[in-house]
Amino acid sequence: MYIGSKVEAVYVEETQVIMKSRKPVKPVVEKLDNRLNIYQATRWKKLITYPELIAYSVLISFLGKKFDIVVPVMAKTFYGESMKVILPETVSTTIYRYGFYELGLTKFILNYLKPGMIFFDVGSHFGYFSLLASHLLQTEGEVHLFEPTRSTFKIAAENTGARKNVILNNLAVWSCNTTIPFNDFGVQNCAFNSVRSTARYIKPTTAVSYDIEAISLDSYVETKGIKPDFIKIDAESAEYEILKGMQRILSEIKPILTVEVGDLGVEDAVPSRELIDYILAQGYQVFEFSDGRIQTHEPRNSYDYDNLLFIPEI
Repeated sequence: MYIGSKVEAVYVEETQVIMKSRKPVKPVVEKLDNRLNIYQATRWKKLITYPELIAYSVLISFLGKKFDIVVPVMAKTFYGESMKVILPETVSTTIYRYGFYELGLTKFILNYLKPGMIFFDVGSHFGYFSLLASHLLQTEGEVHLFEPTRSTFKIAAENTGARKNVILNNLAVWSCNTTIPFNDFGVQNCAFNSVRSTARYIKPTTAVSYDIEAISLDSYVETKGIKPDFIKIDAESAEYEILKGMQRILSEIKPILTVEVGDLGVEDAVPSRELIDYILAQGYQVFEFSDGRIQTHEPRNSYDYDNLLFIPEI
């Protein structure tokens, strides 16, 4: 079944994605598969294969939780790039051990992005997806990185700042251009920093609150004079506000989207089903990642943490 002109050579056949035009990334996909084999292995096989990585990250995780310490380390991505991460922070630990994070999204980006495209990384964390996109786009195309947290952005900038095709934005993305209050739960919980209050999946901690500059993506693309091909949104329950600020993008440019969903007890957050219905009303279809592949998704009334893929209808 053909699922949209924006995906060019992408077809959905049962649960498989077939990308006919992306032969150049085959060696990179094989490297990811090699790391995936370790990720799926038993604890003992992991220790035997990567004894220093696994043992060290386990030790730092234990000490970090017991004594509230963090350790900056250099991780190696599955395709060979180095990036700075912070142990025992959750996302960092996964990247440090296995060289990848969020398998389904990683595989889709590998198969879809190609030189000449424009990729938006909204909520970049330490820049894992921005680095991957930069690697795939090579000397053509652009990566626009958005990260509101000051300390997190600093590390993302260290990881990607030398890349000529990466544009750095220490900004929040919102429904309009404004200034908004922001909660920073510290580097150990930096994946959960948000305009919202803390949720049940973060242990009680005191947030540092400060005001940050926010922009809408509609105003950003108008100012830059660009048309994004792919927008990844991971904004800790601010996704609905971000979508409200990209109405022109959704109606006229129609990029592919990946959006984080989850009804995880965050105060004042819009329910995931409402967010999904809003995107579908803009002329999109929704898919889910399953074992590194995509398949048609049936919207539910409640979600745990997940990433969904939205592709414009023809």
